[in-house]
Amino acid sequence: MGRKLLRSVFMKGLASVVCEAVAAGRAAGDERWIRAEVAGQLAGDGQAITDRFLTGTRTHAVRRAQEMRDTGGYLDDLGVPSEITRASEITRASEITRASEITRASEQTLVRLANLS
Repeated sequence: MGRKLLRSVFMKGLASVVCEAVAAGRAAGDERWIRAEVAGQLAGDGQAITDRFLTGTRTHAVRRAQEMRDTGGYLDDLGVPSEITRASEITRASEITRASEITRASEQTLVRLANLS
């Protein structure tokens, strides 16, 4: 049962983001293009894409948070619901917070180590 629920996080989330992207593409007059983009990503090397998502999210969290904020504004302008986009913005902000917490913890560790010498 746990695995089914874990898979739901991914599959239902993916379905939601595809629906939101296609609705936005339709509203912008670019539905055909966004469908091709989605299909291209889904047809790629799944493991490589997963790794890129996991590493890139933390590495580029600040820029991506701003990009998703801008994207949410664009979807608002198009009149398209943007719940998934807004949630993604929040996720990026969480990554920024975690990254700064890790940096603070690392700095504190370095200070403690320096004091031991």
